[in-house]
Parts: sequence; structure tokens; C-alpha cells
Amino acid sequence: MLNNKECHTEIIDSFKLSNGMIVAFIECADGKLPDSIILENHQHKKWKIKRYLQTTNSLEGYEKIKQQEMKNIFQYELEGIYHRDKPGIGDRLITTKD
Repeated sequence: MLNNKECHTEIIDSFKLSNGMIVAFIECADGKLPDSIILENHQHKKWKIKRYLQTTNSLEGYEKIKQQEMKNIFQYELEGIYHRDKPGIGDRLITTKD
């Protein structure tokens, strides 16, 4: 978990649901990111982490999530700040203090 330091992250996968919700699988070497942290890409586009997600409807899905989390890949709901775009796969984001 972060302690007021910058963390570099990478978007492993992201998608936007029909209701506008943005879901992203984010890898961070420092582990799980806290809710409400702000992420920024190289184009200065920002997203706020609304919450950590752990959604699955099967034992196989649960095991896949656990394997991802062992690699520091976690699933989050994001909210674009002044935009509605999802981050791109492979985007490297940094945490900001905004």
C-alpha cells in the first residue's frame, strides 16, 4: 500500500460498461492502491480510483483474481476527471497528490 509516495502503474486491461462505469486492471509494484487516489497519464489526463473491485461468479474466476493479485494486478472502478475516457491498455500512469 502507498504511503504518500509516487507509484508508477500500468494498465493491463480496461473497459467501459454500458452504464458508463470504467473498470481497469492495474499493476503496481507497491501493491493495492487506496481508494480516492488520482492517477495521471503522460497527456495529463486523470482518473480517480473510486473503489477496489473483486467481482467473479465462479471458483475459476476467483482463482484467476487471486493469481493476478499475487502479481500485484488489481481491479478498480475508475472515474475520469473532466472526461469520460477509459485509460488505454499499456498506459503507464503515476499517482498524484491532487
